[in-house]
Amino acid sequence: MARGISGRVLRCVLVGTFVGTAIFLIVSLFDALYVDFERKAYDLRYWWKPALRGREGRLDDVVIVDIDERSLATLGRFQDWPRYYHAQIANYVNQGGAAAVGFDIFFIESDGLTPDQVDVFHRLRADRLAEDLRREAGLDPGRAKAVIDRVLGGIGYDAELAEVTERWGNVYHAMYLGVGEEGTPLPAWTRRFTYDMGPEGNAFFLEQRGISLPHPTLGSVAKGIGYANVWPDPDGTVRAVPLFHSYQGELFPAFGVKIAFDALGIENEDLALTSERSVAAGPLSIPVGSFGRMLIDYQGYERTFRTVSYSDVLLGQIPADYFRDKIVLIGASARGLADLRPIPFAPLFPGVEIHATIVHNIIHGDFIHRIGFVPAFLIVLGLVLATALLSGALRPLRGAFAIIGVWILYLIVSQVLFESMALWLEVVRPFYCGLGGYISVLAFRYVAEERRARFTKRAFQHYVTAAVVDRMLANPELLRLGGEKKELTVLFSDIRDFTTISEKLQPEELVHHLSEYLSVMTDLIFEHEGMLDKYVGDEIMAVYGATPPPDQHAYRACITAVRMMQKLGELQRKWESQRKPVFNIGIGVNTGDMIVGNMGSRARFDYTVTGDNVNLGSRLEGINKLYGTNIIISEFTRKELDGRLVLRELDKVRVKGKLEPVIIYELIGEGKQPPEMLELIRLHGMGMEAYKERDWVKAREYFSKVLELRPGDGPSREFTSRCDWYRTTPPPESWDGAFNIETK
Repeated sequence: MARGISGRVLRCVLVGTFVGTAIFLIVSLFDALYVDFERKAYDLRYWWKPALRGREGRLDDVVIVDIDERSLATLGRFQDWPRYYHAQIANYVNQGGAAAVGFDIFFIESDGLTPDQVDVFHRLRADRLAEDLRREAGLDPGRAKAVIDRVLGGIGYDAELAEVTERWGNVYHAMYLGVGEEGTPLPAWTRRFTYDMGPEGNAFFLEQRGISLPHPTLGSVAKGIGYANVWPDPDGTVRAVPLFHSYQGELFPAFGVKIAFDALGIENEDLALTSERSVAAGPLSIPVGSFGRMLIDYQGYERTFRTVSYSDVLLGQIPADYFRDKIVLIGASARGLADLRPIPFAPLFPGVEIHATIVHNIIHGDFIHRIGFVPAFLIVLGLVLATALLSGALRPLRGAFAIIGVWILYLIVSQVLFESMALWLEVVRPFYCGLGGYISVLAFRYVAEERRARFTKRAFQHYVTAAVVDRMLANPELLRLGGEKKELTVLFSDIRDFTTISEKLQPEELVHHLSEYLSVMTDLIFEHEGMLDKYVGDEIMAVYGATPPPDQHAYRACITAVRMMQKLGELQRKWESQRKPVFNIGIGVNTGDMIVGNMGSRARFDYTVTGDNVNLGSRLEGINKLYGTNIIISEFTRKELDGRLVLRELDKVRVKGKLEPVIIYELIGEGKQPPEMLELIRLHGMGMEAYKERDWVKAREYFSKVLELRPGDGPSREFTSRCDWYRTTPPPESWDGAFNIETK
């Protein structure tokens, strides 16, 4: 009997799942069946988001200088404004210490007169205009000259705005893409503003045929240019921005994207299109949809960003210091200037505030993530399964209420995830599939299975229990605490004097600088098949042999250390050329038995290693400071190398917390070494032999010869000092040749 009930519920599930899956595939192939409704459902999330309300002026990393109705009333028609107004604005906010200035204004054509024409007017001023002003307007000659200068400055060409743009070096100008004469060749000065993500990356972004650039007088001296025109969805709502558009094989960034990338120090080489259809931009991973469109995470209603009136700034009514360290965007909210766009929760929203939102999103990493096809299918499958199970196991009325409860819960979850994690879960396509699955199960039950309703409920409960147990037991080893003992190799590296360096940098500079270093070093660990255990501030801990492949873990760790020093040399040269602080590091490598496995609490644990040999590896890293070396390995690691790397015996030490001494070696490198290095190693080795035999005079002679070969050699300098000490204060007869190191 039980088997029959189970079969009935299973058939309900199969019918509902089949129909729901079929609907999913159909609407996915013909997305016009649901996309418009899905967009409207997406917009509702903003309407239901209480955090959007009451945020006026809350965000101040971007300040908007707004060409508003008051500015037009004060200064007259916008079309009649001379460009020297804009020059004064840019100059004024920069005097206050603005981080960047972006004009959401299109300066496509030249403004006013040419230089020759202006010269003519200057000559006329001397001959006639000043006299006319004196006679007709009652102005004295000095006042008349000042008025004429101002008029000529206003109708003059773009020199003043260009001079301000070039002088401050942080001014951005807007351009059009998709507008203009097709095939317009690109001037040479645009090349420094474009990006290249390789053939595949460039092809991913939409190709435009027309372009309208800022006038060369302005564009050629700008910090950056970007397209400020927006591409709304078919219903006219602006929900996303294409990060780039392609024109004649060159990638041009969106206006806000360019400003944000520069603020974060993201260069062309930091960009890549990943397989997950996201754009890697330095430390950021920017989720994008078709044609590289990034969903805009709107932060609030109009004037959420700190906003001041254009005329107030021009007339000096806003202190210049108000703009210190801010990104200043200059654009319009006045109704008559045609720069208001529909967004998900507002029918009219200033275009300049859209750009401000894009800048804010990228700088703060506030991105809306839309799940991919497979996760979307799995969600639909789960909802369809729940719908089919509930409708198949419960009586129709109870099933309907239960399914409504499931869908209300799903809507709540989708809203919570949108607000807390900026995750967009679809609702329309799953609803289609769930509704189809529900109707199909009801039809199936009423036609063929109504008489067995009670058995269906029992079968449903049995099915769910079995599924949950199977899922929990699928990988039990991942849930087990503790671990196992294995011979592994551990590598520690640490930046010298990091605290001192960090005090000299701003937090943003420090994070960028450290991220560059850690990224390069981590890539080397992965390249040699190591496991990155953890970062502890500026320290890196890596383990070799814990994950496949398990063999040659000591050699791979040592090669990693050598490559890290080589790569650090390249970084140091780069940083010196950029006048950035230069990092120097110490590396310690040790091999031995360690406990490896998941360690922690039941709520949270990490796959890591522990034990005395791990601690010894950490100690070896710190000992580099004593000897002036960069890489120290233990005798246990050396035994696993089979002579494949060049080493120098350093010392026999007894570290704090251990009774038995350990012989340590400096890792020089791999392959052939220059004769001078081989001679240095030979002399140092002979000095070590004499040192062990307590022949302090002879040992000192050898170490002195090493210093002649390489002045400042840390180990030889240390042993020369020791020999001098032991000559006057010899160690006891029981001395085993070990040097006690008390510091960690």
